[in-house]
Amino acid sequence: MKNKINKQILFIARFVLTIALLVFIFKKVDFNAVGQVLYTANKIYILLALFLVCVHVFFKSYKWYLLAKELHSENTFWGAMRSYLRGTGLAIVTPSRIGELGRIVGMKGNKLHLGSLTFVDKISELWIVIFFVLLGGQRLLTGFNPIFIIIALAVILLFLYQFRRFNNAITRFVPFAFLKHLLRGFTLVSWPLSNIILILSFLTMSVYFLQAYLLLSAFHPVAVTTILMVFPLILLTNLVPITIGSLGIREGVAIYLLSQFGIPAGVAVSVSLILFLFDTVIPGVLGSLLFSLQSKSYVKKNR
Repeated sequence: MKNKINKQILFIARFVLTIALLVFIFKKVDFNAVGQVLYTANKIYILLALFLVCVHVFFKSYKWYLLAKELHSENTFWGAMRSYLRGTGLAIVTPSRIGELGRIVGMKGNKLHLGSLTFVDKISELWIVIFFVLLGGQRLLTGFNPIFIIIALAVILLFLYQFRRFNNAITRFVPFAFLKHLLRGFTLVSWPLSNIILILSFLTMSVYFLQAYLLLSAFHPVAVTTILMVFPLILLTNLVPITIGSLGIREGVAIYLLSQFGIPAGVAVSVSLILFLFDTVIPGVLGSLLFSLQSKSYVKKNR
């Protein structure tokens, strides 16, 4: 009971902080300016970015399908898509997007192993984001471009991603059976599949950056290099679990970073919020609706 109350208090605190940050940002930016930016935007570019939501969801769902099928051959692509969308909906309101673990519901196989595979999926995307941060984001922050350090770290990250190779060495030192079982879940992904997942994660991030480029171009001329320097850093705000869906944090970071390239705050806020709407809110709402319809259908069948 006490834990439930603490969770409710934490959620209320995060909700209040989210609203406070958004109000502060809109006061600084001027809501009318944001509205004017949206009104004058190139609608074709926005529609193209919206279409890419389908591509984004496909890559994400297909990755999850390949991982889940590796665990249990009866898992289907459409089942994986539904569970991915549901996890996205839960991720919006949970710290560090931990709600994505909700995607294990409805999938066949050991739930603990499915949870481990969810982390494998997220780690693969994190490696790609870190790679782009090393490639461009650090140059924005530090002003220099140590290409050899970038290549070396990228190779190390790729090496570490092949977690399966280190299972025996790591698990022998883990004290609890539960943790050993969880770690072994990471090793369920074969060497060839782990590389395929990494490639799909790269394509997923590339679609996200293309959406960002189209949306920024709809409001303000921008170079591709600007996208590669700024948006990997913006993506890292998803790891800051103090507001709902990182709202407010992400917009503040976007305003600061894009201002370095002469992009107005109103444009930065508009693009950040539209990306969040396209790639998180829309798939999340769709997933919640699909899960609700599926639950009602299941109840009717078992009456």
